[in-house]
Amino acid sequence: MNRATNATLNSSIHKKPSIWPLIIALALPAIIFAPTLRAPLTHLDDQELHRLAGRTSHSHDIPQTVAEYVRQDMRINGRFRPLFAAERLVLARLLDWGPFALRLLPYGMMLVTTAVLFAIGRGMRLDAWGCVVLAWLVVLNPRGREAWCFLAPQERLGMTFICLALLAMLRGAGSPKKWAWDIFGLLAAMLAVAAKESFVLTLPGLIAAR
Repeated sequence: MNRATNATLNSSIHKKPSIWPLIIALALPAIIFAPTLRAPLTHLDDQELHRLAGRTSHSHDIPQTVAEYVRQDMRINGRFRPLFAAERLVLARLLDWGPFALRLLPYGMMLVTTAVLFAIGRGMRLDAWGCVVLAWLVVLNPRGREAWCFLAPQERLGMTFICLALLAMLRGAGSPKKWAWDIFGLLAAMLAVAAKESFVLTLPGLIAAR
């Protein structure tokens, strides 16, 4: 009897976690944001992309490279956001492919962020459905101004990388290769700061989490 009980316990401990909670965590945001893939190009942010693509009457002095964009942004707005600049230029090139191609990159980043949040929940020892709720609260929360669905483009970009940095810190805490996770987390945090400089304020929290 004891042997049977021990065998059952061992099999449950080493049992692979089900992938269904992750699929469900991804499915709801995927369905909710699916209409955005066909959204018309009417938002103010899209007007900036039209300018970068040379499609407006204000399309003079258009930056062609990330370095040019960063220099122009620093001169006009006093900001240093090279990763955000790279994303802007990529999206401007996608304008010729239509709204679907333009929206696909942010849509994909939303799914990546959801999956990373699910993994963060796992790292925090939440059960599978707790991980699903965590991901949905951060990505979909209709009452939270910091929810992914309400963020500006540079903040959405930075959030993806800051979540990756937090995941690396959690994974590194219990890994024999702590240095590799720490390096990955540091690089991810630096990319978040390169999307929006105010993400530097999250670094003390990441260090504390580590």
